[in-house]
Amino acid sequence: MKAVPSQGAMSDPFTNGLGVEIGCTTGTGLRADGTVLSSNAAAYIDPVERILPLSPDVARLHGSHFCRWGVLKTIPIEANGCFRDDLGVTWATTAQGCFPVDHPFAEASTLEIARHPFPPLPSVLQVAAGPNLRALLDAPIPGIVGTALALTGAWRFLEIFTEDPTLTSALLDWTLSCTCQYYADLLLRLPRQPDLVFIQDVFGTDQAAFFSEAEFRRFVLPRLSALIASLRTCTEAPLCLQVRGAALPLLPLLADLGIEVLGIDHRARGMIATRVRNAVGSRIILHGTADLVALGRCITTNDLRGTALLLCELAEAMPAIAAPAEPMSAEDLACAARGAACLAALDSDELRDLRRLGPVRSTIERASRHARETMPPHLPVAPSSALALAPSSDPALLVGTSA
Repeated sequence: MKAVPSQGAMSDPFTNGLGVEIGCTTGTGLRADGTVLSSNAAAYIDPVERILPLSPDVARLHGSHFCRWGVLKTIPIEANGCFRDDLGVTWATTAQGCFPVDHPFAEASTLEIARHPFPPLPSVLQVAAGPNLRALLDAPIPGIVGTALALTGAWRFLEIFTEDPTLTSALLDWTLSCTCQYYADLLLRLPRQPDLVFIQDVFGTDQAAFFSEAEFRRFVLPRLSALIASLRTCTEAPLCLQVRGAALPLLPLLADLGIEVLGIDHRARGMIATRVRNAVGSRIILHGTADLVALGRCITTNDLRGTALLLCELAEAMPAIAAPAEPMSAEDLACAARGAACLAALDSDELRDLRRLGPVRSTIERASRHARETMPPHLPVAPSSALALAPSSDPALLVGTSA
């Protein structure tokens, strides 16, 4: 693949400054409620959370401007009801879900971590394209910090971080190298360059960041910079860093990394659209600053006040990509489609007025009415039946349709 540096902005901008992403990532996919885990379930984005992808035609039907490219994961259930994920974490399965029972790095020494081999990249890929859809390459690994949390366990990672800087550095060096290797291998297997590459990571809980600014600068920021530099040698696509946790104080540092898109969890403390925009400046496109499902639900219930608040929040965040705030049920997916239809009914001048003047009743009522008239309460979903699976022996399994 040709190594061309990014030009610093997403090409082919959205018509009105607002894009829509539905079903392309762990955070925006379809939750398989009630699905029984089995070795036959080969189409999970995240087998632990039971998140399914959407095929390009289903994503387009619901208003997404993107289709998903990325790895899909199987669940080899063992006789004791446990399974081991692609990173080597062992999970027990219950009727209530999955919980971890063994972390490979929980008691590992610095030398043991350094000698630990990288697990192979999952062989099953979803890379089918759709007309007029941008290809979003989903993150193949939870990120530098996120992978460390998975391999040690959350509490153990925080113990290591506070008590042993040497072991912390060894752990984060390993996860950085593994993440770089995963992306390099994955990008080489794609049929063409993606239009957007997602990186995900976890920097805190909903209430607070894991790191002070000084700690972040010492342990995390240099490794994030190294990851982005590595990606720039592999792809010319713009990069989106998707951040989980209350990371508002860290956002200026992330903006200086040169990424084109920053994804946030707007439910985390302090992550309000205006504060986030002020922290990162006007250049970066924001992803996830308001909940597309909540917008669709307000439209469905004729909640004009809620609709106005969410539309104004999105307008204040522009340029932005609207998305669900969390994995969706089938009902949530229909709401997301209505939210997307509402945004599509707004032109750039109307969005500018919402940003400059606040709620404009006539504009909001017209866009809401358009969404209710064009998007029925329930759309066909069946994402698993919409996915066309090639034989499992195929090393470059293609999933989805290109209709």
